Amino acid sequence: MKLFQDKRFNITLLFLFVILLVCFYLSGFKIGVSQYDINLTIITALFMLLTTIIAVSLPLYSATKVDQERKEKETENTYISIARYVGEELVDNIIRIEDLLQNNKDTFKQINDKSQNSSELSRIKNSVSIWRLTSEELFICLDDVRHRDLIISGMLTKIPNDNMASAIKDAYSKMSNLRHRLRRMVAFFSGLNQEHPNNPKELIDHMQKTKAPKSIKSVEEEIDIFLKQARKAVEEINKVIKSYGQELKIITYSPEKEKSKDVIGK
Repeated sequence: MKLFQDKRFNITLLFLFVILLVCFYLSGFKIGVSQYDINLTIITALFMLLTTIIAVSLPLYSATKVDQERKEKETENTYISIARYVGEELVDNIIRIEDLLQNNKDTFKQINDKSQNSSELSRIKNSVSIWRLTSEELFICLDDVRHRDLIISGMLTKIPNDNMASAIKDAYSKMSNLRHRLRRMVAFFSGLNQEHPNNPKELIDHMQKTKAPKSIKSVEEEIDIFLKQARKAVEEINKVIKSYGQELKIITYSPEKEKSKDVIGK
């Protein structure tokens, strides 16, 4: 039956049938067949051909349509799964960053409450220590596993929704930039916290006062850039999967109450 789905086979079959009719028409007179019988035979053959084509084509068309719908549904489900697969990883990364930033804020508040009379340099040193630990943890915990797997498999480049694919690509590009910034910051702050004979205390203090705040500000800016792009990517993913009754949400927790933030509402 699959042969009848091949256009070349159908054309060849029709061509051979026409040749046979022409040969019959030309040779019919030589063997004594009357014009009436020749015409009747040709008309009957054409009618049988038309009936056969209709009888074969209708089931084939129905089967082809069902198969096409099944493949489209499978492809659709695959892309929905991909969207959730990557989207959940982005949501996890957003939650990790927000939790760490909140912890930073709480830690700074506790330190400031306990050391209100401390010097500016002392506060900067505290910031350096806290941000070094935060940067280390962020660098380790920011995941790119699912996204990288999809790139290797080639599935991510086949997503039919250009807006969603572009937003996902941009989000992970911003995350890569953030990870590079975090790695440089960890190395720099680790050097500031280590005493070395070749680095006088005055030089380290000067760098902590001048360079450390700029580094912290740069990381905060990179974090903000990534969070905005990650939220945009999750928003684009939600636009696609919401019509299938699914939705990605960012759930944050606080000591007072539990709040659910819809990413689209951000």
